This record gives sequence, C-alpha cells and structure tokens, in this order.
Amino acid sequence: VGPEMWIRARAYPVTDAVARADSYKRYEDGYGLNAATMEWFFDHYAPDKTQRGDWRVSPIRAASLAALPPALVITAGYDPLCDEGRAYAARLHKEGTRADLVEFGGMLHGFLSSPMLLHGARRGTSLAAAALREALVLRAQ
Repeated sequence: VGPEMWIRARAYPVTDAVARADSYKRYEDGYGLNAATMEWFFDHYAPDKTQRGDWRVSPIRAASLAALPPALVITAGYDPLCDEGRAYAARLHKEGTRADLVEFGGMLHGFLSSPMLLHGARRGTSLAAAALREALVLRAQ
C-alpha cells in the first residue's frame, strides 16, 4: 500500500495519459515542452497503450479522488500540461478534497527549477515549502 500521505504538492502535473487537453494544442510550438515530447515520455513510462487509462498512470481517471490528502497544484501558464492541472484541482475540490490551485500565468513548464532567476519560481517553491510545513505542524499536533 505504501506510506501514509499528509499533503501532496503537484507541480505541472501529468494526470491523463490518454486524452490530450486543449493546452497541448495552444502551446504546441515555441514553449519548450510539447506534445511530441510528452508522447515520448508516455511511450517510455507506459509503453503498453492499453494501460495508460489505469488510474496509476492517469490519476484523474480514478473512480474517486475523495480520500486523498490535501493538495497544492501549481501550473505554468504557457505549458501543455496547464489544463490537466486545472482539471485535477477542480476534480479534487468537487469531491471534497482540499486543493489549492496556484497558476503562474507567465511561466513555462519547468520554471520552478530556476528560483535564482525567476521570481515566480521563488514564490512557487516558497508556497510548496509552506504547504509542507503546514502539513507537518498539523501532523505533530
């Protein structure tokens, strides 16, 4: 089963290996990550295409997300994955799971790896650290 989770911080999450969100088309060229690269990742992560709809590969396709711990979902505005992150946070919220969606409109996929260069990256990593700190404090009480 695995360890108990108290919080999840998901940055530009991949939640559906079957369907392609509209953002895949909007940010197809010139934004770094693209649909062809994502397909390459899917081919290596789940080479058997019939298994890509499994909730362990495509968590948004799970029968229920209601029992999951709270989530911080971070999206980048110019990212093929931004619509997946929004849909995931919306579904969590709809099913009664706390889901804080933070969108960084002017950022590209992977921006969190550049906190020394990008203010948005510093803010995003600070938000993730604060969410983890809050979960640890609540857990200790």
